[in-house]
Amino acid sequence: MTRNDVTEPIIATKIAKGLSWSDVAKVVGLSKEWVTAGCLGQMTFNAEQAGIIGKLLDLPADAVQRLQLVPYKGSLPTRIPTDPLIYRFYEHLPAQTARLEAWTRLHCELTNAALEERIDAWRKAGKSISYFDQQNALPEIKADRPEFVDLGSHALQQTLRRLDLAFTAFFRRVKAGQTPGFPRFKAVRRFSGFAYPDPAGWKLMQHGGSGATLRIGSGKEAMSIRARGRHRFGPDAKPNDITLTRRNGQWFVSVTLRVPDDACARERTDDQRRGVDFGITDWATFDD
Repeated sequence: MTRNDVTEPIIATKIAKGLSWSDVAKVVGLSKEWVTAGCLGQMTFNAEQAGIIGKLLDLPADAVQRLQLVPYKGSLPTRIPTDPLIYRFYEHLPAQTARLEAWTRLHCELTNAALEERIDAWRKAGKSISYFDQQNALPEIKADRPEFVDLGSHALQQTLRRLDLAFTAFFRRVKAGQTPGFPRFKAVRRFSGFAYPDPAGWKLMQHGGSGATLRIGSGKEAMSIRARGRHRFGPDAKPNDITLTRRNGQWFVSVTLRVPDDACARERTDDQRRGVDFGITDWATFDD
């Protein structure tokens, strides 16, 4: 098992239990940034912290040990690096806010309906419903419920994938003899947002400085929302996917960029030597 192998069950269990990174950070007693980076394989934990995370996220003993290893900083599983970036919406009209709220309610409704379908199919007929079964039903759903059309096919598919990922994590824990944590129905107020898994259905335009505009949808029904944020990888970095979330009455969009290797490269000197920082044992030494 590698450090990257630990990341997938962490994310799957976190989604299945309806936890946020802030929730995990509060239990561990560290900052949200440190816990997020550590769970994604870019920071390390001590034995006590790793044990708390393992218990919270139902991780096996070998995964808990991996959380205590020093990772290779900047290592990524994909050939082309990606960098997440968060923009905050501002100057959005009340009508746009209402529309985002309505779309969130529809995504929540889709999640709960898909979960209910899986439960009923198993209870009544002993049949398992797969992600592909539910994805193939989306055209019929949009024909019967035109309000789902504006959400975009790929965004709807991603919502179903999230539910399927929660079921995958559930069955993995059952097989491992751990506490299963069956996927739950979601209340609208606890459903934080939705995602576009690829560059279809939206466009992000940077306007110099820290200004940007996010355009969602197409044609006359498209929304253009001003946002604040800026990445540091130049014009060659391409937005790959976005996740829209609602926190404390504000809306944010998390953007994943596809970044060329040379944009992340760091020039090394002194015969390409590297150093490893193992922390500080003594901050100051006095002569007495």
